[in-house]
Amino acid sequence: MMMTNDHSNMSAWCDVSVQVKQIAKTPGYVRLLLKQFNEDDQQTNKWIWMAVRKKSNNLLLPDQLVNRFMGELKQCLRECQEDARHGKSGSKSQLTGDDGDEESTWRSEQLRHIDDRIKLRRHGPAIQMDVMRQLMPSKDSQKFYSVDMVPTIEISAGDGGKDEHFVAKPIKGSSKRIAWRRSFSLTEKSRLATLDKGNGCRKQVLRILKVIRNRKTNLVHLTSYHLTTILFKMIDKLSDSQQWKPECLGERLMDVIG
Repeated sequence: MMMTNDHSNMSAWCDVSVQVKQIAKTPGYVRLLLKQFNEDDQQTNKWIWMAVRKKSNNLLLPDQLVNRFMGELKQCLRECQEDARHGKSGSKSQLTGDDGDEESTWRSEQLRHIDDRIKLRRHGPAIQMDVMRQLMPSKDSQKFYSVDMVPTIEISAGDGGKDEHFVAKPIKGSSKRIAWRRSFSLTEKSRLATLDKGNGCRKQVLRILKVIRNRKTNLVHLTSYHLTTILFKMIDKLSDSQQWKPECLGERLMDVIG
């Protein structure tokens, strides 16, 4: 089992078997039970095991894991700030650069004030990281951009099989109950990247759909997820690559809109 997230390289391996148990009356949601629990695994992946309810067959609690993940992120930011402020051995040259150029000096300054530049908060089952724009001392800082980091459990299927990914999601109809749900985001991302290897019009159809959606205020509730899903369905229905040649753009666009 691997715990990672969609937007960074932070990861933790946990060499255990995992039982995936369906939750009755909530299709698509599962419980994850960690097996082969031993002291060595507990020490190696302490912050994962601290999210396990041992009295319930080593049930991995999604809400607790998100909290632990947020704690790790905060600790990483604190360590970066402390290294920058105190110039610990081996870190100062990495932070400021050997040539002492302007960009490296600016980067070091940002790290020394990282608690003002980066704000972390829970955003449902995700961790939202807000990066603040530096303004004049007399003015309040403004948000520059945000990144959502979603802790993901990757369960290896072994040789020849497809790995499965699970993310923490609120159960529909309940804002408080959080469970694990199968995630296909990485699979979809990979599929999108290779859609038009044969010089087709699939990606162009998706781009046009997004332009139409963005220009029509009454279509605001259609997300990229909706548009991508219906495109995938149409690609599965029309599997002949000849049907997705550039000259078929108009026909395929109308098919998807329909």
